[in-house]
Amino acid sequence: MSPREPANPQACTVELRGQEQVPHNDPQAGELPWLVGTIGAIGHSVAARTDLDVTAVLTFADDEETVGKACRRIAEHLTERGLSFEIIAVDEDSGDNSHAVLALVREQVPELRVVGSPARERGFAVGAQQARGKALWLLDCGAAMSLLAPFGRAYRFVERGQADAVVVQNRFVVCYRSRCAEVLESVRGRGNAFQTRFARRARAAKLECEVQQLGHATAPIRPWTRWLEAITAARST
Repeated sequence: MSPREPANPQACTVELRGQEQVPHNDPQAGELPWLVGTIGAIGHSVAARTDLDVTAVLTFADDEETVGKACRRIAEHLTERGLSFEIIAVDEDSGDNSHAVLALVREQVPELRVVGSPARERGFAVGAQQARGKALWLLDCGAAMSLLAPFGRAYRFVERGQADAVVVQNRFVVCYRSRCAEVLESVRGRGNAFQTRFARRARAAKLECEVQQLGHATAPIRPWTRWLEAITAARST
């Protein structure tokens, strides 16, 4: 049933005036009881979402070809991991149809919000300011379209307190929001340049920042590779 059309308006209450429960038929509520109820419902919804596990901050510019799929991939990945989350897509001066694409994506991904950055290369700082998740996942559309599995290990490090931040080079940053807020305010950039600057500033601020590289060890091991390793080991003995 739609919250705008309660079956029994007389029985509905909304939390206003501190902790006092005010019925919809309260004369002081005016002639718009359903509007008051809707505002109250929105307030409760926001309050319920202030303790999320992760906020994914996705920066975009002229990325109409990928930004929609990037948002869906992030949402699917976090949902599969059983995490509560939101996605903040930050516009860094786009001039294409990215906003129109994201408007359609919001119908499928209600956790998505779209905000604008006042300047280029400030998207991650803007997203972090509005984030509600304990951890931040900072990435652009290119990273979101690549392998997302490394997020799991990085998130575990941060969630368990083993690190304040994890930089996965050429991919993304995962960090504890409250501890890294000041560092994010001071760092500009995109891609690997942002990641390098972030790691340097985080360490200068005495934060535990781990830098991880995705090398050959993360690639799938094919059967012939195992066979070659066995032959090499046999010859060396």
